[in-house]
Amino acid sequence: YNYGMNFGAYHRVLVLACLSLLFFSSVPPPQEAAAAFYAIGRSLILNEVDNAYLSRTMSSGNRDLWTISMWVKRSDFDYGEDGTDTFTLWGADSTAPDRIYFDDSSGSTDDFFYVTIANTVRLRSTRQFNDPDAWTHIVVAYDAANATAANRLRVYFDGTELTTWGTDTRSGITAGTAKTSTAVEHNIGRDASASIGPFNGYVSEVHFVDGQVLTASDFGQTDDNGYWRAKKYAGSYGTNGFYLKFANSSALGTDSSGNGNTWTSNNLETLDQVIDTPTNAFATISHRANVSGAQSGIDPEQGGLLATTTTAGTGRALSFFGVNSGKWYWEGVVKRSASANEEFGIVMATSTFLGSGSLGGQTHGYAYRTSGQIVRAGTATGTYASYTTGDV
Repeated sequence: YNYGMNFGAYHRVLVLACLSLLFFSSVPPPQEAAAAFYAIGRSLILNEVDNAYLSRTMSSGNRDLWTISMWVKRSDFDYGEDGTDTFTLWGADSTAPDRIYFDDSSGSTDDFFYVTIANTVRLRSTRQFNDPDAWTHIVVAYDAANATAANRLRVYFDGTELTTWGTDTRSGITAGTAKTSTAVEHNIGRDASASIGPFNGYVSEVHFVDGQVLTASDFGQTDDNGYWRAKKYAGSYGTNGFYLKFANSSALGTDSSGNGNTWTSNNLETLDQVIDTPTNAFATISHRANVSGAQSGIDPEQGGLLATTTTAGTGRALSFFGVNSGKWYWEGVVKRSASANEEFGIVMATSTFLGSGSLGGQTHGYAYRTSGQIVRAGTATGTYASYTTGDV
């Protein structure tokens, strides 16, 4: 079963979905299967609407030899919905920048992964990324002077190196051209030139290692069940190196590497520090349903914790955090314009609710309406307290 919400006709509704989960199940969901090797305590929400990002002007380091490692959970892939087709993880310099980003401007409902060096696309993935609900580990390693072109720029997703590329111009990489680890502004979550879109989602456990080429195994490992897990990085960082673990809510850009390379927070606040991490995954409102039609008129924001109707009409929002046993807790808050047609509840993943209809109209689901009715297949099966705007 998945968590669902239905918003009534002709109301502009703002819903804060605090989809917290307390795990009592003996059959945990995939991201909680087996004990993590290394616990990650915090992550940071970068909300696209707020233009939230981190910035730092580095000193001159080793521009030809560096590694970036980060865990991300995307809240969005756009498909032209608000005109932002690009979601930037890393940007260095506003002129001929280096960039690491996802992009769906080709018209696909899935995103490709890109790395540009000095404003030239060096890698564009053949693989398309269409899951904005799961934590993903990304490592980018740069070695400009390597004699083997394929080793000058390497990318790993969840421990596996990507080796098939739609665009591959690594043979043209030369020493002294990258902007990363030079004395220019660097951004996390935004392109420093602001010419392409900001990131929308969560970032966690961000490492930058200056002067070394590392692999995914320096930051993670596979557990006994075959899942890729984070592990503690045990190496050094170099001149411009840093480690952001987002543990200090009053100084979110604090560097924990020992180098003191702290970053500046832009358009961020204390509440953007959260405990949804790669080792403690929480349910969020999924943007996948929006592309398939279920979230007609619904735009997930604030890391998928906030759903806003973009047009007057009926909309549906789901979390794709499915469960099949155990005891679970989640909550939602109607923030504006509660009406008789608002519903919260659960629905079977294969339900037609994904395409049309109300939550309470589903045979394999239950809806809790503002009136207090518990409804299944259009029939009230019980009554609890009614709720209205502001109620949990």
